[in-house]
Amino acid sequence: MPRLAILEYVVGPDTTHVLLIKQGFDQPLIFEARDERGGVPRRMLELCAARLLIDFHGLPGDWDLEPNPALREALGLTPAVPAAKRNKAVLERNLAIPGFHYEMDYWTGLGSRLFPAPLRPHLEDCEVLLVIPHGPLHALPFAALRWGENQYLVERFGLAHAPSLSVLRQCRARSARRTRGGSSAPQSALAAAIAAANDTNPATFEADAERLAEICRTESPATRVVRMTGPKPEDGRLPASKTGIVEEAPAHELIHFACHGVFGGDQSFDPLDSGLLFSDGEKALSLADAAAMTPQARHRWILSARDIFALRLRADLVTLRACSSGRSARQSGDELVGLTRAVLYAGAASLIVSLWNVNQKSSQLLLSAFYETWLKPEPADGCGAVAKWKALQQAQIELLRHGYAHPFHFAPFILVGDWA
Repeated sequence: MPRLAILEYVVGPDTTHVLLIKQGFDQPLIFEARDERGGVPRRMLELCAARLLIDFHGLPGDWDLEPNPALREALGLTPAVPAAKRNKAVLERNLAIPGFHYEMDYWTGLGSRLFPAPLRPHLEDCEVLLVIPHGPLHALPFAALRWGENQYLVERFGLAHAPSLSVLRQCRARSARRTRGGSSAPQSALAAAIAAANDTNPATFEADAERLAEICRTESPATRVVRMTGPKPEDGRLPASKTGIVEEAPAHELIHFACHGVFGGDQSFDPLDSGLLFSDGEKALSLADAAAMTPQARHRWILSARDIFALRLRADLVTLRACSSGRSARQSGDELVGLTRAVLYAGAASLIVSLWNVNQKSSQLLLSAFYETWLKPEPADGCGAVAKWKALQQAQIELLRHGYAHPFHFAPFILVGDWA
């Protein structure tokens, strides 16, 4: 068993507190999140979340036409940047460069506050931290906090997340590793990958399915892999259609989706209408068309959070490598929380999900490294297969130390639910 600490954050209007739970404690210890510069009010975290989406998604096209002082305030966080530097077209060019760099002091500087000095000695013997976020912290990447001046938090600890302790208890009870006594090799896997109709290179999405099948052949040959790619049946392959996925997903212990996410949209602000963009068995939609449609009109293509709640999954892990097409600096992240909770409610033991639009190449590298480690058979020394938290930590460290050092590349994915 890894040495683990549970950290539950409670964000208030003026202060943030963290509750520490560890084995052997009679009761939780409570600390205020602060350092010599001050505490952590809710507004500070809301602005950090808005700025992160500006830095990684760009400013909304009409940001200066509507009165929105929060966006201007977010641009002023350290280091302050002019709006022109966060133009979406400029960002897309910069973020495609593996070695690009700009500072995130507004976020990384919170490490000393969210992990205050009185808390730190209690974590010295820990390998993994289970974080229960609250409010704006749901949308922020703990892996990219600074533990020390030259050390990210993920370089010191493995990380997992949970919506609550009660949900975590249910996730642990579903874990295949716990019920099988150590083995994590899934008996079957579903890999569904599809681009939107206007994507210039659909092969980058569809390559996910073949890559996962290749890793399973090498590391876990007993795993049966079902691949669903493209909008319609072609050359004998199964299409990545919504109806096909609804029928197929309950049969698998590992599910990997590579697609686009559609969050909110002009016609809906209900987080349960947000979801994953697949095909209707004949064609795929463009992102613009999907976002402009009402939920009723697009239901044939969108596997919504509401649809997922109705599924009955037995997956040990569901991975969503979904670019979130509709999120902007004006949205809170409730859609992402809703999608995560839907997957766990449907029966999955754990989930890997991205907090922002991911880079195609670096996200594929990171998840490939994760699967290669996690799916390795149990070694002969009897030490047991590598846990999900450890496999994700190793993949993140490998990426940040080999050419992808910015949090945009190594920190978008979080593990939610059972960590084993």
